[in-house]
Amino acid sequence: MACRLPGMEISNMAAVLQANTDCITVVPADRWDVKDYPDMPSMGGWLAESPFHIDPIFSQLKPAAQKVTDPQQNLALEASWEVYSAAGFHAEKLTDVAVAAGVMNLDSNLMWDEKSCNTYTAAGNASSMINGQISYMLHLTGDSVSIDTACASALSATKFVSSCLLEGRAAGISVGVNVIGLPKITMALEKAKMISDRCKPFHKEANGYGRGEGVAAVALRPMMAMGASQVEPHALLAGIFQNSDGRSVSPITKPSVEQQKACMAKVWQDGLSCGAMECHGTGTPTGDPIEVKSVGDIFGSQLTCLGALKGNINHTESAAGLAGFIKLVKVVQQHTMFPHGAGLWRPDLSIELAPALMLSENCQALRADANAAGVNCFGFSGTNVHARILPLPEDTSLEAVQISDAQVFCWLPKGWNFRFCHC
Repeated sequence: MACRLPGMEISNMAAVLQANTDCITVVPADRWDVKDYPDMPSMGGWLAESPFHIDPIFSQLKPAAQKVTDPQQNLALEASWEVYSAAGFHAEKLTDVAVAAGVMNLDSNLMWDEKSCNTYTAAGNASSMINGQISYMLHLTGDSVSIDTACASALSATKFVSSCLLEGRAAGISVGVNVIGLPKITMALEKAKMISDRCKPFHKEANGYGRGEGVAAVALRPMMAMGASQVEPHALLAGIFQNSDGRSVSPITKPSVEQQKACMAKVWQDGLSCGAMECHGTGTPTGDPIEVKSVGDIFGSQLTCLGALKGNINHTESAAGLAGFIKLVKVVQQHTMFPHGAGLWRPDLSIELAPALMLSENCQALRADANAAGVNCFGFSGTNVHARILPLPEDTSLEAVQISDAQVFCWLPKGWNFRFCHC
């Protein structure tokens, strides 16, 4: 697993979340001057190191290409190289590896003009090049796609990769990336009254989501490959499903209780208890109550606690699904749900929660009989994705792990923490 998110990366993620750290900061000076946009949010979830500083040695980009290349290409490549190496794919010389990149915003397309346009501009700003560069640089010959389901993109990419494994691919990499380069998208979201400075999941003062940026990636492999690998996995992806709201609600951007429930129910139809839920939890007065309703209807009293990473880092949009996914892997590894937000507000909610749906200001242990966990990821165009994660069993032999037709078992490799390559 790999991530580079506001205030954290894979090596310190658990510690940052255990401390309930607020990772929201002011808009960096290299993006825009907040004084020029007084009506727009002045805060957000920003990367500590500018994503526009591209390592020329790692990326192998010529100076002319660096000037016109979407930084999302480089971030996604770095994270994918990390999981490719940590998973042992490099050592095994695996090439039959599928790649799927979740991406929705292409601010870089709006940043070049006629004077800066050159030979590399077209390839440097195509969303297909985010996944294409990964496959090219790592010589991976499996399926290679970019996926845009808005804020569900990263988990949609993971769903695609898991399907590739079922079809016979040896392994897969899914990555979600988001870089905020210009104020234009923020301006449009502000006009739509969708955003604020920060996400306040499940809180009575929730008034829109706060934007964030980052990258997250996981390597996936079929359970049957466990014995052949020399790398110990992190956890089991024990089911993932995706659907669409269709025309069940209006307007298109409104979430559907029934379709969210259908998505979750499909993954949990074997009756296994869910101990923790990482919610989409953007902190909107419409979306949060709908998600709480759907989660409560499906899981009821079996659920120990809810969480929402966006309360710490804001909404990383097309990277959000995998950011929450990686957090949930940490949860099942430690058998503890982290606090639900950045400690800036108490869960004195206007949203009516079922008694079992607990929001804790402190770390909360999962029940011994409910160590499986789920993660939600929804897109405003109507896509719903839900994944289930199980802790790695003590006996990882194929005979010990029961695999049903309704489940997709993959493994998430655990390896060293490769520091991102930056000058």
